[in-house]
Amino acid sequence: MKSITKNAKELLKLRNLLNYEIDNDKLDFFKRDIQWYRNEINNAKNKGETEEHCKGILNKFLVDAFGYNCNTSGKIDLVIKFDDNIKTIIEAKNYNNTLEMIEDNNYNNKAFYQTILYYYKSRKNKDNKDFNIDNIIITNFEKVYLFSKYDFEKLINDNQIANYFNENGKVKNETFYKICGGFLENINLEVIGYRLDLFNDDLETIYRFFNRYNICSVKLENDINSISNTFYKEIIYMMGLEEDKDKKLRLSNTHNSLIRLTMDIVRDNFDNENEIFEEALKLNIIWVNRILFLKILEAQLRIFRNDSNLDILNPFKIKDYNYLYTLFFNVLAKPKNMRHSDKIYKYIPYLNSSLFEEGKDEIIFSITKLNNNSKMKIMSSSILYNDRDFNLNQLTFLEYILRFLNCYIFNADVKNADKNTIIKSSVLGLVFERLNGYKDGSHFTPPAITMYMAKKSIEKIIIEKFNKFFTETHFNNIDEVKNYVRANIHIYKERVKDILNSIKIIDPACGSGHFLAACLNELIRIKSEFRVLHEMIDIDIFQDELVINYIDGTHFKYNIENDNITERKQDIQKTLFEAKEYIISNQLYGVDINPNSVNICRLRLWIELLKSSYYTDIKSNEKFIDLEILPNLEFKIVSANSLIELDETEVNLISLTWDKNELVKNMNKYFNASYENKKNIRKEILRLIKEYSHNNTKLENYNPFDMLKSYDFFDSGLMFGIDKFD
Repeated sequence: MKSITKNAKELLKLRNLLNYEIDNDKLDFFKRDIQWYRNEINNAKNKGETEEHCKGILNKFLVDAFGYNCNTSGKIDLVIKFDDNIKTIIEAKNYNNTLEMIEDNNYNNKAFYQTILYYYKSRKNKDNKDFNIDNIIITNFEKVYLFSKYDFEKLINDNQIANYFNENGKVKNETFYKICGGFLENINLEVIGYRLDLFNDDLETIYRFFNRYNICSVKLENDINSISNTFYKEIIYMMGLEEDKDKKLRLSNTHNSLIRLTMDIVRDNFDNENEIFEEALKLNIIWVNRILFLKILEAQLRIFRNDSNLDILNPFKIKDYNYLYTLFFNVLAKPKNMRHSDKIYKYIPYLNSSLFEEGKDEIIFSITKLNNNSKMKIMSSSILYNDRDFNLNQLTFLEYILRFLNCYIFNADVKNADKNTIIKSSVLGLVFERLNGYKDGSHFTPPAITMYMAKKSIEKIIIEKFNKFFTETHFNNIDEVKNYVRANIHIYKERVKDILNSIKIIDPACGSGHFLAACLNELIRIKSEFRVLHEMIDIDIFQDELVINYIDGTHFKYNIENDNITERKQDIQKTLFEAKEYIISNQLYGVDINPNSVNICRLRLWIELLKSSYYTDIKSNEKFIDLEILPNLEFKIVSANSLIELDETEVNLISLTWDKNELVKNMNKYFNASYENKKNIRKEILRLIKEYSHNNTKLENYNPFDMLKSYDFFDSGLMFGIDKFD
């Protein structure tokens, strides 16, 4: 086992706990409590007091300063409970017990052995129903080392330790302590302990470290990036799904849910219930994707136009699935001059993206075939019941989801909103990650970790690329690069742009697109920080969202004021949109074997672009309606098995007789193709793929425009028009 020690702030940063606002009154009381604790421990050291005495001081400090339910539990020195669950166990060694206490980068000592045994026994004790440990702490009353339960799960499941426990039944403590060191030496595992100094670290860090958000893993009340369980549970309830004990999704018994209505219309075309379920779920995710996108579009238009009455998804206007079909395919999928009865949809812009194109399966299993009259039971804990005047117990799925979505705020800029009702794009991404885990159980990466991964990955390649170009100097970290660039930007501006624009990122299992969205934001932030984006704004990232301010610190907001949009606002918004579009077009690529994931990932990127969309008609008579169109992402995010490549010998044979440049040229044209041109470009692309398939039978049925298909091979040149990634 390799022991690694990091400081407490690194843990707080990882858990996104460094920036939340602290109540000043609570902090003042804490300063008094920590001073009392330090005085009492110093007095205990001067008098040579026992470990039990010091344990009582620590216990009182945790109770008084944080209100914890804190006490001993069996052999465990202290446990911290929250909501009647043990969240943290504490092993204490006296301030002078250096023989048994762990130290920096060396945990091979008795204190650590004891925590392993206590964790194991608590974990395996079937009567211990309140076991829900998230953190393990070892302390000598001056230094505190915190370990995550995930490292301890790996330790107790290591073959050597697990076999020892299984073979010996009732384990004797002292016997285990004698042999545990030998086990740990042979375990190939890194264990990270986060160290806090109760006497020397700053008070705010100590307060954040011991706060329930860290010690008890309580969600931040204002963490609008956290998955809203109420939102997720009600969405899957309406769809007709439920989670089993392993967090896997299965069909629920709810009558007339969306998935049951859909299974009724696809049933005759498939042989078994599993195929029927799979096809229905694919269609459901596309339909729900569109509805959620429209809700975000509606919120975005309200920001731009400052019009709270603008509603696209009004539950009292959309009476049936025919209306929804018209909205999808005859309004949003068509330019304004091709729409019928355009007055009804006057303020709905044409966005061009393939999100609103009717797929082949949708033509067969049209949304209009769903039963308009079948009502489903409303979930007993539904957010709809927060309205005192709502007293129904049944609604059609369409009525239900539209009323449900109206209970939430799809706009993070709204002030004085209930934080539990704000739904951001990152929240939707995580909700859909859970939806996508219906087969294997839900696994999603917290936003703070995804942001950290994106940041570190991109910074590493930037340092490498800048070291290759600026050979007269050597950069060791990103700050050195930034300082050098900003000092010499007047000389190297275009070259810096070229280097940043050359970075190419692929996520070979992209899921809901969370990592790619984080990379998009990180590249925008870096371009701003390096002063190659727009000289009038500064950009940062907070809670997985871009924060855009003018250089004087005031917040930038693109909106109509006094029936106009200023040139400055228009220029900034246009710059942001074009920068995002360039990154998505030339720098980000995603693959996933699950077509549901691909559709969700594309949706996520469209949403990120929509946030920076701008009006293109500001000089026309009927202005502030037409937004810049969104691109087509069929050749940016694809559904394929990224582990299986096309046979190289076949590819080499083809290269002699087939011009791939023609395919790539058409793929690039398709990215921003207009409604009128899409059809012809698609035909040409499919013709070229068909020609290619004469030499490779795997490609006979390859159709990159089919939203519900996945392919058991991957070739980046054929699918993306690019072969190398950073």
